[in-house]
Amino acid sequence: LRALLQQFSKSSRANPALSVVAALQDPRDPDVVVGRVRLKLRMRYDIADLAEEFERRSATVGMDSRRLRQGVDPKLEGPPRVLSVLIHRLEGLQPLVASQPPEAMRPYVCYQLPGHPPVFTRAGSGTSVALNEGSSARIEVDEAFCHWVES
Repeated sequence: LRALLQQFSKSSRANPALSVVAALQDPRDPDVVVGRVRLKLRMRYDIADLAEEFERRSATVGMDSRRLRQGVDPKLEGPPRVLSVLIHRLEGLQPLVASQPPEAMRPYVCYQLPGHPPVFTRAGSGTSVALNEGSSARIEVDEAFCHWVES
């Protein structure tokens, strides 16, 4: 991925089109290709910015994974904790296509915590939406959860 982002960051167009072919393999025998999926997409944001963000996050994940191998912070161990998530608002959203009027957008948020079903907010309308929705979940803080958080 890093090489691909760096290659496209040298493109004359800030948001180049990307074409990918992925092979689908039989789960019982990875040597058997059962199909191929051809994807073509245009990057929504400037590829140079994405490459820079990828490099920054890669360095952070590297630091975090070294720390994770040292184990969980003893202050976090013990009984399950309650994690509360509040989605206050979405702002500055851009339509996927220029011809789409902003009021036709129906943004929402979806997230999933380990061991819990996905959570979907209601859909709003427009480029800035006040959702003010929240949920809570009991979370067991262990190495698997810390790895999920940091990846």
